[in-house]
Amino acid sequence: MEMQPGPTNWAGQASLLLPGTVRMWLYHSFAAGGKLACSYRFRQILYGTEQYHAAVIKTDGVTPSQGGEDYIQFNKEIKQLRALYKPNAQLPEKLAARKTAIVWNLENYWTIDRQKQNGRWDAWNYPIGFLEMAKSFGAQVDVVDENKDLSDYKVVVVPAYAMADAALIKKWTHYVQQGGHLIITCRTATMDRAGHFWEEETAAPLSDLTGAHITTTDMMPSNSKGDILYGQNHYYWNLWADLLKPDEGTTVLAYYNDQFYKGSAAVVKRNVGKGTVTYIGVVTDGMTLEKEILKNNYAEAGATIENYPPGVFVYWRDGFYVAVNYASDSYEMKLPAQAKILIGEKTLNPAGVLVWSE
Repeated sequence: MEMQPGPTNWAGQASLLLPGTVRMWLYHSFAAGGKLACSYRFRQILYGTEQYHAAVIKTDGVTPSQGGEDYIQFNKEIKQLRALYKPNAQLPEKLAARKTAIVWNLENYWTIDRQKQNGRWDAWNYPIGFLEMAKSFGAQVDVVDENKDLSDYKVVVVPAYAMADAALIKKWTHYVQQGGHLIITCRTATMDRAGHFWEEETAAPLSDLTGAHITTTDMMPSNSKGDILYGQNHYYWNLWADLLKPDEGTTVLAYYNDQFYKGSAAVVKRNVGKGTVTYIGVVTDGMTLEKEILKNNYAEAGATIENYPPGVFVYWRDGFYVAVNYASDSYEMKLPAQAKILIGEKTLNPAGVLVWSE
């Protein structure tokens, strides 16, 4: 995809990028596994409908823009890293212990986006919410196709995966039986592969795995809030709520704490073989309850976690740790004593980059 080197002509508002942003984007792409960076465009044109689209080189044809300067700096630095590259570097144990997959595909995105049911449902950003949670805990996260082998992942999240079949659910069941920790959310397996409801209860093929049945679903107006009780803590929702009827042996983690269905299950958990499956039937404000559920799954997997603030992302690739900062505030990275800083500084400024090895 295109790496924009600065303000674009079609954005509605062509805001100037903070110096270093393009370099940060390039590092983020590299850290996440990217092998090629493609920029649009090289030289800012003097005519046509995209005259205001920024480029690597300004209108004089020789002077780099700020984005161009970022490209130049990145190219110099990536050569330094290439010289230090160790092709046989192994993923550190602390990262392997929290390795996470998010199962996603376009067909399910299109299906839900076409029938949101609630105008505030954000089909694109709902899975991204789980990705950002996992990254805040310092997890290595892959967004994977349903055909991907899941055996290397300690935690797997299936967010709003509307269309499924018996073979896919069998695969998820096998993953859990072998010791995996599976998190499934509302709006999963509600349809067959043709996008049709089952001629049974809602998400019927899923109930044997989750150990619970969806009796019905509620949604609140935007100016109302429902209450969820998880332990001693209260969480609030108004977007989506599956009312769950758990089977015997299924643990209820969270309850609806008001409305006429007060006491109904909102989140359930079940042991299957060597692993666990958690079904989250509600979308809470800021996905705060979902974050706690994910955090607890890492603990059950025996993983230690980090606590990075919103906007700070940390990756490991080929022996290099890479941190980038999308936030407006600086963040002081806590590095182990043996860490060797290769690029940047421990204080990660807005649009900053830090690369180190351990």
